[in-house]
Amino acid sequence: YFDVFSPVDDEIIIDAGAYDGGTAIQFLEWGKGKVRHIYSFEFDPENAGRCEEKLRAHTDKVTLIKKGTWNRDETMHVNTSGNAGSTVRNAGSTEVHLTSIDSVVKDEAVTFIKMDVEGAELKSLMGARNTIIKNHPRLAICVYHKPEDLYEIPGYILSLVPEYKFLLRHYGSSNAETILYAYCE
Repeated sequence: YFDVFSPVDDEIIIDAGAYDGGTAIQFLEWGKGKVRHIYSFEFDPENAGRCEEKLRAHTDKVTLIKKGTWNRDETMHVNTSGNAGSTVRNAGSTEVHLTSIDSVVKDEAVTFIKMDVEGAELKSLMGARNTIIKNHPRLAICVYHKPEDLYEIPGYILSLVPEYKFLLRHYGSSNAETILYAYCE
């Protein structure tokens, strides 16, 4: 997520799909003092515990939200894995809470949204609708979880802000780790 965009002053970052908190730490290092705040979302209870531990020294800059991102507030029962692959599917034994980015950040001037939420990216972008329209944040959205994400996600973003431009980057030799970068000039 760090090789396409340069940090700007007063970065307010959404880290949707925080996993173990490592990406938030990398964002702080990448920002070199320009990061005002990071909102890290993680719904898997085991992963959220890891985040809490890893981010303990950074609570002045990072807020951990122990919920997943979605298009609205909702509670689901899911199977969590305690790794980077926990997915949102309303079937399983663990109760998790989901929320919209808009409801958490309200009027914050969000500058960057990173989203790796294991197939819930489109629903999560729908929950960031107002934030995207108002702030035109730079976006780094994973588009490898579902084949249709390659066209549905850019189409949705353009329906909100037609001025967005896109870059597609693939990292590695597997079918994973394809990131859609979006920005307005």
